Amino acid sequence: PAMAVGEEGANEAEPKWTVAKIKLRKKKLNRIFILLALVSIVINLDGGAVPAGLIHIEKTFYLNVVETGLVGMLVYQGIALGCLTVGPTLRCISPLRATQVTLVLNIAATLLFGCSTSTGMLLTFRVLIGFLQAVPAVYFPVWVDEFAPVESTTMWMAIVNAGAPLGITIGYVVSGALTSSAGAGRCDNEDLLCMWRMPFYGQP
Repeated sequence: PAMAVGEEGANEAEPKWTVAKIKLRKKKLNRIFILLALVSIVINLDGGAVPAGLIHIEKTFYLNVVETGLVGMLVYQGIALGCLTVGPTLRCISPLRATQVTLVLNIAATLLFGCSTSTGMLLTFRVLIGFLQAVPAVYFPVWVDEFAPVESTTMWMAIVNAGAPLGITIGYVVSGALTSSAGAGRCDNEDLLCMWRMPFYGQP
């Protein structure tokens, strides 16, 4: 009888412990999701900052029509090339480590784009920024599909996918406000304090 009572008590305690673990897991997943949503916004700020400041960038580096087009286009070519490497990369290292490494490198590439003193640097770091956005672009929706609560999957997927256009919009507004306050004059390509550079310093 004593053993039966003990077993009954254990059976009553087990569901409570299971519920506590489920709640803890949900809280952890919610925090991770919020972080992913914020990262999706931040890494796309440059997508709006570049077109908003493109006139000033063009004046700084005396860009011709082709070079101006490349500044706008190369980031998307970088993403396309990067997406081809995501599958093999995630088979070799964990998604968490791949995300951490690419985010750190993306921060560095964004800062160096802002510090560019030549057209070659400008174009090189522009394509690198796109290349390093590939892991978040591919893996974040996969993570949501795998770990989101069933009742929230659609909403979570929508929020994560909305990060890119929202980040571009914010970057456009911030860069537009900063560059419009600087006037229409030309900055020297060695001047690292040009207003069009500020959004790229602040993005990380």
